[in-house]
Amino acid sequence: DPLRARQRKTRTGRLIAGGVWTATFGWSVTVRMYNFYNGDITAYFNYSSFQCFPDIHTNVASVLVKVSGVIYNLLPTLILLISTLWLFFFVLKSTGVHKHTVLTLTLVSGVFLLAYGPYSAAVLLYDKVQHTLYFRFAVFSPYLNYAANPIIYFSTLRSFREFVKQKIRRAIRRASARRSRSRMQPSTSSSIAWNKNDIDGDSVFT
Repeated sequence: DPLRARQRKTRTGRLIAGGVWTATFGWSVTVRMYNFYNGDITAYFNYSSFQCFPDIHTNVASVLVKVSGVIYNLLPTLILLISTLWLFFFVLKSTGVHKHTVLTLTLVSGVFLLAYGPYSAAVLLYDKVQHTLYFRFAVFSPYLNYAANPIIYFSTLRSFREFVKQKIRRAIRRASARRSRSRMQPSTSSSIAWNKNDIDGDSVFT
């Protein structure tokens, strides 16, 4: 039951998470130590995407970069795809499940795949697509995920909608209060000036 994972013991999850973190961190350190001693991987500025990318000088460095692309881009995308499909088919067979929550997860996962799928492919096929229009689209496609998530949450989750509306109303009330204070300040200062002139006038005549 993927939706009731809290009821299970967390020891297995911690072991899996620790193993994944250790493996990915160890691989990252290995690639960096190799490049530190050999210098086979440098960086250059790509004018098609306005970003820096690795410049590979040996076959070993090319293999290291491609394996890194699989570990840090392709595998997370595939894991998310498999878990989303599993969750979707589980919900179709179950009853009493919050449909809005599942819909939100499905939309978020789908947008993530659409955003990072082209990017993962571009990283793996970098030598062939680095000067194409597809590469320029793939590099900027992850920003679709950042822009779409708030819209998805606002459209599917009532609690998030109410939270945003509450924040907007509070911001509007604060802005109107500041405007009213700013309008009252000149009249207050002018009344103080008039009172001061009255006091000076009285002292002169007396």
